[in-house]
Formats: sequence, C-alpha cells, structure tokens
Amino acid sequence: MSIKRTRIFAAATLASVGALVSSHADAGPAATGGTVLLQTATKLVYEAPDGKVSKQQGAGAMDAHLATDGTGLIFMTWTHSVPTKNNDGAGIQGAIALYQLTDKGLVTTKDTTVLPTLQGERDYMRPNAAVGAKFMMTIFATEDNGVTNNPQSAGWVFDRKGAMVPITNTTRGQNKGGAATDLPTNLITLGLKGNNDAQQWGPHSVCPIGTDAATGGDAFLVGMQRNNQSAWVAKVVVAADGAGAKVTVPFLTKFVNNAQHTRPQIACPPPSVTDRSVLAVTSVEANNQPADIGIRIATIDTSTGQVLKNVRVQQVVRDATTGKTIHTVQPSLAYISKDVVALQWQKSDNAAARGGGNNNNGNGHTGGENLSMLTSYKLADLSKVDEMEAVAPYQRHGRSFGTMYGAGEGAATVAMMGGSSTGTGKGLVQMVNVDSASGKIVAADRTKDLYNVSTYSDVAALQVRGKRNPNNQGCGFLNGLGGLANPGFGQATGFMPEVKTFTLAAVPGYKTAAAPGTPQTTGQRESLYLSLIPATWDPTKQTAPGGVANSDNIPTGPSPTTGGSNGGGGGSNGGGSNGGASGAGDMPTTGYGNQPEMTDANSGGCSVSSKNESTGGLAGILLTLGLTIAGIRRNKKSEEK
Repeated sequence: MSIKRTRIFAAATLASVGALVSSHADAGPAATGGTVLLQTATKLVYEAPDGKVSKQQGAGAMDAHLATDGTGLIFMTWTHSVPTKNNDGAGIQGAIALYQLTDKGLVTTKDTTVLPTLQGERDYMRPNAAVGAKFMMTIFATEDNGVTNNPQSAGWVFDRKGAMVPITNTTRGQNKGGAATDLPTNLITLGLKGNNDAQQWGPHSVCPIGTDAATGGDAFLVGMQRNNQSAWVAKVVVAADGAGAKVTVPFLTKFVNNAQHTRPQIACPPPSVTDRSVLAVTSVEANNQPADIGIRIATIDTSTGQVLKNVRVQQVVRDATTGKTIHTVQPSLAYISKDVVALQWQKSDNAAARGGGNNNNGNGHTGGENLSMLTSYKLADLSKVDEMEAVAPYQRHGRSFGTMYGAGEGAATVAMMGGSSTGTGKGLVQMVNVDSASGKIVAADRTKDLYNVSTYSDVAALQVRGKRNPNNQGCGFLNGLGGLANPGFGQATGFMPEVKTFTLAAVPGYKTAAAPGTPQTTGQRESLYLSLIPATWDPTKQTAPGGVANSDNIPTGPSPTTGGSNGGGGGSNGGGSNGGASGAGDMPTTGYGNQPEMTDANSGGCSVSSKNESTGGLAGILLTLGLTIAGIRRNKKSEEK
C-alpha cells in the first residue's frame, strides 16, 4: 500500500474547526454546577539554565524515564547536562527526582539530584527507572562499566526514598578510592556469569515483574540490544543483603538474531495487574537500517527466560505502484489485557537522499514519509486482530504504552505519545481504546482525547545535538505510563477529587519561547516536565478536558466547571479544548502529515531539523485545513514525519 499525503483525515480536521470544547466519551449525568473540567496537571521537574548545546554536552535534560508502583510514588531519571566535563569531555551525568502524589497534591520528596560522576563519552545513556516493593533502580548504558569503552548496561540501586544503596556484590569493588556506591554494577558481567563479551549492551525498556521466588527480592524484566545487532531480554533481581542489596541477573535471553538498530520494548502492564508470569516484547528484525525485514513480537516466561512464541508480525514490502520499499520502524508495545497487546509502529518509505548529508552514512530515513500505525494481536498465537493508521499525534518517533481511560473503571487504551522534531511543538498524547477481549480498535476521534502534556517537546533537535554524534542520526525519547491512583479521589477537599487514576508523561522541552526573531535553539537548553493526565474519573460527573495547569497551583477540592464555578480556583486554560490542548482553538489534529506543528520539510527520519514549527490556534486549524485540501490535490510529501 502506498504511503500518500492523501491519507489525511479531512473530516476530523473540518470537525476540529467547530468543536472547540469536546466532552469525554461515556460521560455520566450532568454534575451540579456544570461540566467538570479535568485539567492536566504539570510539574516543572528541572529548569535548565540557558547555555550552548554542543557535542557530548547534552540538551539540558534529555531521554527522561519514569516509574511508579501505583501507590503515589513517582521515580524519575534522565541524562542531565552538568557544568564540569568528565575526563572524556562529556558534560552529562545521570540525575534523579522523586515525587509522591498525596490526597492534597504532588509533593517533591527528592528534588533534582545529580548522580556520581561517570567517565566516558557515553556515560549515562538511555536511562530507565524501575520501582519495586523494596528497592528502586536506574538501569542505563555507560562506557564507565569496568570492562570496555563500549557502553554496557549497568545499574544503581536506591531505597524508596531515593537514597543510593550499596551493592554488596558489585562488579566494580572499591574503585577510584570511593565507596562501592560510587560506580554502578555491570549487569552484563553478572548475567554472563563473569564472562563479559566486551560488546555493546544497551537497555531500552524495563518492567517490574514482582517478587523473585528464589531470593524474595524485587525482579525486573529489561529489554536490551547487543552490539546494535540482536535483541535480548534480561531478568534483574535486587534483594536485601545486610545493610545493602545484592543484584543478580538470572538470565539473558536472545529473541531476535538479526535486529540492527533495535530498541526492544516490553508491553508492561499497569500496576494493578499482578500476574506478570508471561510478558510480550517487540523488536525490529533487520540486517540494515531502516529495518529491512520486519517487526517481531515474542512472549517471554519471566521466571525462566524461555521464549514461548516468536512471530514476525509485520513484513517490509515493496510498493508495487511506486517501487518504494516500505520499512517497518520504531515499534513499541502496549499491554491491553492478558489476551491482547497493541503494537505502535511506523511505515517509512526510503529516504530521499540515502547517501547524502549527515544521515548516519546513509543508514537513516530522513526525507522519507512516515505513517504511524496501531495493530492489535492475540497473545495466544500473536495473530493479527485489527489495524488503524495515522493514530499518533506526530508521525515519527512515537511511543505507546497501555493505560485505562474513561468514566468509572475506564476501558483498555493505548496512549500514543509524540513530540516535536524541531523542539517548538507541543508534547501530545492521543488516547485510543482497544477492546480488551476481542482486540478490536475503537475508532479514534481525532478531535478529542488528544492531550497536551507540555508547551514544548523535543525528539530530535537539541536532543541529538547534545549527544555523541551531533547533527547525525539520532533521537530523543519521550516516556509515559498508566495506572497512578489518585489518593484525593472522592474526597471533598482532595486533589482533583473527580479523578480516580492518572496517566503519567515525562517530557523534555523548552521552558519559554524564543525572543522574537531569535532562533529557538539559540542559547536555550531543555527543561523537564512531569504531567499527570486524568485517566479515569467519577462516572456520575459530566466531564470535559480542562486544559493544562501547574500542579502547584491547583487547589484542593472540586475542579473547575463550565458553569462559572471554578472550584475555588484552578489552572490556566480552564476552557481549553481537545483534551487540554492549551487555549481555545489550539487543536493539533492527528493524521498523516496534517498537524499544524509540522512544517519541517526534512524531518522524515531521525536526523536533526532546525526549522520552526507552528503552534496552532485558529490559524493552525485553518493551516491544517489548507494542507488537507492541498494534499488531496497535489499529493505532496509530508513535511513532518
């Protein structure tokens, strides 16, 4: 099937012009005093100081990851720019922060804390946060791993208050005159029983899998790539050991032999799901980049590491009409139920200039079109159930995760998360319901259930410039998860008492717009935001998305309403439309190439773009409509992928 610009949702775009306030599906009877406006609560986790972004100096905050156990605890980690370079010239280190959602609001329990200094050009890359019943971990790739200057998966252990815990069996010993906690333990050495192969090992996802039967410790399943060539899963266990913790890696299991440029993604259930004996994980299958074979999903016995099912669920094809190769790239997997998973992925045609420019020696797909896809599968045999196209808010570097969404207990939903490639567009999450029993995808209304989670977001611009290969292929990563219970639910003086659970998002981006006439990237770095998106709510209330508000400014007690009562105050944009896209009329619509933010003509793949993106308003809607009509007439190539 050809990827064409005519795959634009004209009906949704036209509807968005008039639908400036939309209500949630399945809303209950009207509440006294009017419709309750459910705000997205945001927290500025870290405010980056202005400064030049250059090779190995980071973007301020980048590649943020977060975890929760559903009780209100939120653990965050990210790659953090620091003023002092290490011995290898890198001005980046790891950082963490810790929050607790109480019945009165979001409380900071550990403010931004920079972790001990590591060496190497890639010293704290692609960090993952993990929360267990007793301990927390950061699992990341680092050249400072005690074996090789190839980055390998390593980890630090923390207690549930964020204090670093000594690792009693650390692979690093008392190196560099410091305590054992100064350096992270090498997880590959532990997993290969001391026979470390010195190859590159990078973690890309993590999921808690409960209590380890053998040790009583916290167990985690980690998706890894080896040498950028094959896809693996590892089990990591953290158990109490005297005054510290012992870390073990019971298995390292390969599930895709040929997986160049892979980032294995686990379908991690929400905290309410306790049976994690079998989990699914996805990876590209490829001998080249972009992926030239397809995408695989495997089911893993989390106790033994045995691969139960392993199916190529998507196949790279050649379009018979255009002659272009349609690649399958950037998959992520969402847990829907014990029977169903949903795969977010992208179709990507061949790059416009495969060997030109700074496009990773021609191995990227910049200049080609991208089309976001969502496909559901039965876990029993990984058979395909349903499919929908153009579902993500942006058509490249999408990330999906499972959550519950709607009135009452809500319905199983894929949160499709996306960000801007130029750093000047919003962070957005589109909710798409998937039936938990049948796997059928519920038709997505692209004029609502689209949440703005940050004013600015970045998946390519400064995120790549601050890494090891500036202006080359690469990307930044947005992350989120579902299932955070609201302790204030149902309490007259509670925090957002109409909301039962939240979906979380971690988004790096600019704090403010650039001065008029000044490029957005000049002298600015990226800050970090935590967003709490209303996920499930009181079914007796009539509700509508209520814009974005600073969590510190949201008072306790009833949320604002459309009837003139604002519940004692409330955040900005209380009448905001489209799931909280801030301000009346700020309604970026989804679909292939029709977002008003998307105006960069050379952002089809992973490379850096420097052009600005429009940020909506009525002008944005009209621009969207104009692009729709123009696209249908001329079948132009999409400007943002």
